[in-house]
Amino acid sequence: MKTSGRYRTIAIATLLCLAAVLMLPHRAAQAQSKRVIGVMSLALALEPDRAHGEQIYAKHCATCHGRGAQGNPDTVTPMLSGQVLTYLLKQLADMSEADRDVPEMHRLMARPELSTPQSLRDVATFLNSLKASAVSQMGDGSRLLVGERIYKSICLSCHGKEAEGDFSGAVPTLRGQHYSYLLMQLRQMAVGHRYSVDPDVIALLEVLSRDELSAVSDYLSRLKPHTGDKTIAALQ
Repeated sequence: MKTSGRYRTIAIATLLCLAAVLMLPHRAAQAQSKRVIGVMSLALALEPDRAHGEQIYAKHCATCHGRGAQGNPDTVTPMLSGQVLTYLLKQLADMSEADRDVPEMHRLMARPELSTPQSLRDVATFLNSLKASAVSQMGDGSRLLVGERIYKSICLSCHGKEAEGDFSGAVPTLRGQHYSYLLMQLRQMAVGHRYSVDPDVIALLEVLSRDELSAVSDYLSRLKPHTGDKTIAALQ
């Protein structure tokens, strides 16, 4: 494994921010989160190999997520292209440590080729480098003003003015994600079915109605990705 001072510095600064996000009150969840932090710390300190990440992705991930990581709304599979690098790493680490309940991904992440911090770093780097698809599944468009109001009221402070996400906090970009996937995740978080989600996020979402969750999902699905927008391009 190749490391460099630059990537170790990135890892330390990022993990300090992530620690507060990942640490949950429950002891079992806290133990899981400590392991996730450890995996992420190791991965972020490594020099990424994009070509290796592309090879792994093509072999293990493209069947479900698509060759260009554009996802598949018919199977409620998320778009991963252009996603925030630290968020991608966190989700891969969460699923490898069973800190996110996605059984099919648990089996995938247990494969030797995907079970090392270097592999996680490389796959996340490859996905982050891809241009996000300009085509996403959308809702019926009937309550977009409501969705925009909700996003600006309770989501903007973490996810950004344009739903672009945040590298230091491993906060995902939401713009242009498939409507069905956004809605499914919001519903799951609203009832506490995502283990490592900040309790404050659950508190904000659980008071929203089904129609309001649909409205904000539809609003976000219609925000087109920025051309060439790479969260950590300057550090790759």
